[in-house]
Parts: sequence; C-alpha cells; structure tokens
Amino acid sequence: MLVSAEQGFCYNVFMISEFSVTIDDKELKDLIKKLSNADEFFDGAVRNIALAASRKLKEETPKDTGTTARAWTAPKKLAKSAYRISNEEMTSDKQHLIVEILNEGRREVLPKNSGGLFIPLTGKGKSRGEGYKKGMKYGIDFVLAQKARAVKGSKFIDKAVETIAGDLENAVAKKIDEL
Repeated sequence: MLVSAEQGFCYNVFMISEFSVTIDDKELKDLIKKLSNADEFFDGAVRNIALAASRKLKEETPKDTGTTARAWTAPKKLAKSAYRISNEEMTSDKQHLIVEILNEGRREVLPKNSGGLFIPLTGKGKSRGEGYKKGMKYGIDFVLAQKARAVKGSKFIDKAVETIAGDLENAVAKKIDEL
C-alpha cells in the first residue's frame, strides 16, 4: 500500500489519540514511473472512449437518408492517447459540411438563379448528385422554391461531446484507481 494510516489510542493519565501516516518509498517511485509516461498509461482508456464516441455520434446524428450518420470515421490514432473522429460529408455543391448544418443550423437560402431552389422530396431526389436528373417528376420527386427557410441546429455534437467528456473523466479516474 502506497500510503498507510494507523490510528491508535494510548490510555495513561490522559486519553491521547495518535495518528500516523507513512509513505512506501518503493511504491511511490513505481507510481511516479507509471505516470511519467501518462500518454502510454492512459492510451487504452482513451481508445475505448474514442470508439464509444464514434458509436455515439453515429447514433445521435439526425437521420433522413442515413448517409451523414454513416460518414463518421472510425477513430484514427494520431499519437498515444490521441484519436481523431471526423465526418467530411459535404453538401452537393461541396461548400458546406452537412454535420455543421445539422449541428449549428443555417440561415435562409435563396436560389442563385431565377429558376428556383431545387428541393428534393423523395429518395430519388435526395440521391447524391447535382440536382435534377432525367426521369424525375416535378411535385413528386422535387419542387422548385423561391427560398428555403432558416433551420435551427440540433446541437447534437455539443450534447455528445458533453457525455463523452464525462465518460473520459470517469475512465481516467478508474485507471488511476487501478494504481
């Protein structure tokens, strides 16, 4: 045991409570050695949390077609105790990340030309591509609108990050308790 505490009572003329604390020098040196390489020590715990975070983000991503939820990458190891999870799914015009729009929202969108704003209604209209394709039916697969209203984001990433941060704190505390 690294730190031991003992309490004793001495009965003489006066009742005295004694309390002593001792530190085991060898165990302290072993502990310092383990924590001097903290990145390696915590790597397993961080990896498990990164895997759980990837699953949580896939589950929490708002779904229409499911393409954006499936676009979350598996954790990629950057260094010891450092992992990256990303989602690089872009809008059809390759200007915006879809997860940013889902998380933060967007302002009102107006058409760039006078023909109207292409709004897909069915899976055929939503399929990856650059808008209208031969065989699509107006009013069934798509409509042309004067504008698309602003959309408020769901903040799903912010909520997931809060949960993941708590999980990481708990995992690190558990790993320290194992010492």
